Amino acid sequence: MLVLALLVLAVVPSATAVSEEEPGVLLDVVIIDLDCLATNSTCSGYRPAHLAEYMGADWCQPCQIVESQLDERTEDDTFILRHHPSSRDVSYLSESYYRFSTILGLWGLPTMVIDGEGLLAGSSQIAELEFALSNRSDTNFTGLTAVELINGTLHWDTTTSNTFIEVWTTAEVSHGEEGYALANMAVNHTFSSDAAITVDTDGDFLVIMLQIDGPVELVSDSNTLANAGIEAIEEGTALDTFTKDPVILVIVVSIFLLLISLPATVMLIREIRNKPQSDESE
Repeated sequence: MLVLALLVLAVVPSATAVSEEEPGVLLDVVIIDLDCLATNSTCSGYRPAHLAEYMGADWCQPCQIVESQLDERTEDDTFILRHHPSSRDVSYLSESYYRFSTILGLWGLPTMVIDGEGLLAGSSQIAELEFALSNRSDTNFTGLTAVELINGTLHWDTTTSNTFIEVWTTAEVSHGEEGYALANMAVNHTFSSDAAITVDTDGDFLVIMLQIDGPVELVSDSNTLANAGIEAIEEGTALDTFTKDPVILVIVVSIFLLLISLPATVMLIREIRNKPQSDESE
């Protein structure tokens, strides 16, 4: 039991260590439709009611269910930004994997993150997308005071401090195995704290996100368990899944220790039970 107690202390991070790390926050989102460049040298953007970031992969079978669901959505003020964080995909983007694994702390596909904070994990939970959106009031994105795209250069300003912007260029790409179209896939990424940056305009939209840097603290937007329609991304292993959640790791290790100590425990119990009988015979 002492070994188990020491192990628990070793794998569970201390409260002090967690509190010292400031969480990342999505403050503002502005979308620029790149069609405006056909007739204008200067383009401005709009704020969506919600930003839903979908993480999927061409090899992921449950992802095809979600992609069909997204294609059947009626147009509204929610912008769906799609990511391919898996290196097995032709349209893989390393920045998407960094956001998936390091910033959002995810491990499985498909997943959906709404407004930078609400999590839907697996096709079973993403099926509740419309319900989850209806339960959210329109997001009050704020922080960017000026956003303009002028001749391929993005000019922006903010009243916030210690922030930066990420700019995702999206385009329509073909599914690597089934061949159907995937709209608004992230195909390029730029980030900066400079007031003017050159961005990739070879696509359909620019998604400009004003953020405070750091890992995001996600909360579930579902009332059900993510018990169906989710696959681990290939960069990870089963052990990686457990280490992302120290509580699960402690449970697994505890069960393992109990199993390996069970034979010795049984023998000890037998000796204790037999000892009084030998004493009485003497």
